[in-house]
Amino acid sequence: MKIKQERVNKRTIQYDEDTDPAARDTGESREQAAELARKQRKVEDLLREMARRLGKEEADH
Repeated sequence: MKIKQERVNKRTIQYDEDTDPAARDTGESREQAAELARKQRKVEDLLREMARRLGKEEADH
């Protein structure tokens, strides 16, 4: 999970560094940003699910 999170963070940083703010309104840049946002949400959802499960396991013990 940590590797997945680091990979998404690295791609986000690279996008921010490589993409001129004025060019971010193009279709391709918007698609890249949307894809990064989806991946960030997926990582966030997975982390929440893991935390929920860990909390449930601790409550069961």
